[in-house]
Amino acid sequence: MDTPASKFFSRLKDNPEAFFKLLRDQLGIRLRAEGKWGKWSIEEDIIRSLFETPRANETYVRAGNATGKCLDVDTPIPTTKGWVRMGDLNSGDVLFDESGEQCHVVAVYAPRTAEAYEVSFDDGTSIVADGDHVWMAMSYRDRKRAWWRDWGKNKDLPPVTDWREWWDATRQVTTLEMAGSLRAGGGRTYNWFIPSAKPLCLRKHRGSKNEIDPYTLGFWLGDGTRTCGSITVAHQDAPPVLLNIAKAENIRVIPSTVRRDNGCATYCVVGLMPRLREIGALGKKEVPDHILRSDYNTRLAVLRGIMDSDGTIDRRGGSATLATTELGFATTTAELARSLGLKACEYQRTIQYNGLPKTVYCVSFRPLMRTFCLDRKSSRAKPPDAPYASRQTARTVVSIVPVGKRSVRCIAVDSPRHLYLAGRGFIPTHNTMSAGVAGNAYLFCRQPSYIMYLSTKKEQAKTQAWSQFLGTYNRIRLWCRKNNIGLPDPMVERVEFAPDWWARVYAGQGRGEKDKAMGWSGFHNKYQLFIVDEAPGIPDSVHEMITGNITGSHNVLL
Repeated sequence: MDTPASKFFSRLKDNPEAFFKLLRDQLGIRLRAEGKWGKWSIEEDIIRSLFETPRANETYVRAGNATGKCLDVDTPIPTTKGWVRMGDLNSGDVLFDESGEQCHVVAVYAPRTAEAYEVSFDDGTSIVADGDHVWMAMSYRDRKRAWWRDWGKNKDLPPVTDWREWWDATRQVTTLEMAGSLRAGGGRTYNWFIPSAKPLCLRKHRGSKNEIDPYTLGFWLGDGTRTCGSITVAHQDAPPVLLNIAKAENIRVIPSTVRRDNGCATYCVVGLMPRLREIGALGKKEVPDHILRSDYNTRLAVLRGIMDSDGTIDRRGGSATLATTELGFATTTAELARSLGLKACEYQRTIQYNGLPKTVYCVSFRPLMRTFCLDRKSSRAKPPDAPYASRQTARTVVSIVPVGKRSVRCIAVDSPRHLYLAGRGFIPTHNTMSAGVAGNAYLFCRQPSYIMYLSTKKEQAKTQAWSQFLGTYNRIRLWCRKNNIGLPDPMVERVEFAPDWWARVYAGQGRGEKDKAMGWSGFHNKYQLFIVDEAPGIPDSVHEMITGNITGSHNVLL
């Protein structure tokens, strides 16, 4: 009796077109079907070449460094040490992926000049990328299909409230592809959107013993005196605010000699002024850099202090807003909110102050967690499952315009989905994964199979190659599990690292005990694929060993 698994593998056997259909229709992974640099730059044709019969045993792909998938070299990239230009990144730098987890740069490429496009989003942020840069995005139809497939038939399931949990429903799409289909629904709505990133995962900052309580620092930034450690509090808010500040160690609050008659009072926080001077905040109303790269709880406490002192929340829509005349304060507060996974919008307006025009800088976001300690403000916030709340967990692409030739650059990271955050908006964006897709095509279309990856660089073989392969493999495995297709357990039998040639081994099911030896011995399976990156740098002796193992008609060198 045929099982779902046997039908699945029989449909894929020696059939790369069926594999492309699986990627495209079920996983939303679209390989490039056209290329500027000749036939062998087309990803689908590269994979097809592995299954051609009769055929030679070797396929060579010639491409310049960093062809496609590039960002402007001036694009700011968030790292654990602060902002770094795209053009200044180096291998080993620590970035963040779409889940907020840390990932590493495993390869950097030389800049090149290419036609670039500015991709703008509905929160006012933008990124400049080349036309072939890859994004993980959802179209209007993808969103409708996802809603109907997962809960449209079951009214007991809740609606989608957080698109950050729906990365498996996204697809790979290039900048030019999005530009060609920017609107949907007869032009009534924007077509593409990208899920937002989750809060950044960072360690607690190790400061001095006299570290300022984060809530106190936030309140001082919002309603503190620039040149000293005094804060101004509304009479109705004084009891809870002073209680929160008094909870901190070594903090004492006393009434100031300064009196106000506008419903507020000024209080002096004893010992605050020298601490502000120590961290360089005295006289400078901006969120300090060490706070922006501190742990989640510290960043949230600072944001709560800022919003309790100087923030408001709309009673009708539940939108929280900070309005200030300090541009640096608004910019760093927006960065603080985005590092917590919030979709913060920045804008400015002009008001009349004492008969004169004055510019006010605003930061607005819809809270996804409690961003106020004061009950009178937090009670206005909408619940996470409120209608249209999911819009705060994704960014809509509103325009893509050409900006001429720019110096662009691409990198490779070791995150599971090959995503990293870029731009002031912490926008998830993509890097290349062709080798990983080719390995999965061979693994699923020819069973049992062995796949070996070689590179001249240790970090590429240890991280980039394996993460690229595993990212695609895990998505296929998850889809099979949802559709009751039992894959061989384990499908990937063994992963090894050969120290002589920096090789990763992906072993398909069916390997015997006698083939457990490390290195090149034991590879006598019918199907073998050797993927060699940066082939000119591989020693001739290693190349001879590879060619000695691909004497069979189904053994391939890519």
